[in-house]
Amino acid sequence: MARPAPARGSYDPHAAHRDFESEVARLRAQALVTWPKEAARLEGYGLRDGMSVLEIGCGPGFVTRELLGRWPSLKVTGLELDADLARQARKLNRRAGQRVRVVEGSILDAGLRDNRFDFAIARLVFQHLPDPLVAAREAFRVLKPRGKLVVVDVDDALWGIADPALPELAPVLRKAAGAQSERGGNRLIGRRLHRLLLAAGFVDPDLDAVVGHSDQLGLEPFRANLDADRFRPLVEQGLLEETDVATARAAYERFLGSPAPFLLTLYLVACGAKPRRTRRS
Repeated sequence: MARPAPARGSYDPHAAHRDFESEVARLRAQALVTWPKEAARLEGYGLRDGMSVLEIGCGPGFVTRELLGRWPSLKVTGLELDADLARQARKLNRRAGQRVRVVEGSILDAGLRDNRFDFAIARLVFQHLPDPLVAAREAFRVLKPRGKLVVVDVDDALWGIADPALPELAPVLRKAAGAQSERGGNRLIGRRLHRLLLAAGFVDPDLDAVVGHSDQLGLEPFRANLDADRFRPLVEQGLLEETDVATARAAYERFLGSPAPFLLTLYLVACGAKPRRTRRS
């Protein structure tokens, strides 16, 4: 019997920006802005060269490329629900040969065998899932005993800092978060990651954070997320007003035109280990 199509959740790359190419460019910037600190955190949690890694929601493969480049004997399986993003990931990482495989599918029903991977990474994925606990349990299933799951995600209460502040943007972002919630997502998922890992059976969970800021990186890596047109699909869907896009654009232009704009973004990072022995074993 054919497997039922998995729920897409709150993310659709074809309806997340003014066009697909703009969204891929935004995903590239988002993947790289805190990568050096995330990579150090992954090493701290035990990621080592030669391991087998499941990258949950690999998107167009930018983090995949960084993983393969930093650890030259790593073997990465990218799991990606969207066929177009999966094709992008394969194309971007084709030179890695057999070290990388991209599978079309959802972590809610991955179809991968038990006890296969040493490490799993879910970066900015859980916020989009209608049932993140199912995803965490599926990651638990496919990890080897003592394998690790690392989840990197957001919590809008702790998103970061803008100086000068952007108070007029707050109601627009609340509307956008509400629209994501209606589609099954949760922009406050960060505060739940620790307990999600415990509920899924992981032991010794840890919760930490990584930050990226413009004084170190410059503003360019943040510009893709400061594009007001990323809200336009929500206008077309009737979830935002045209005035919301105009408000966002004016706020960003004021911010970028200020004498010394500063932007800091923060992601929460959770890690849990699969025990050496589980109840099933």
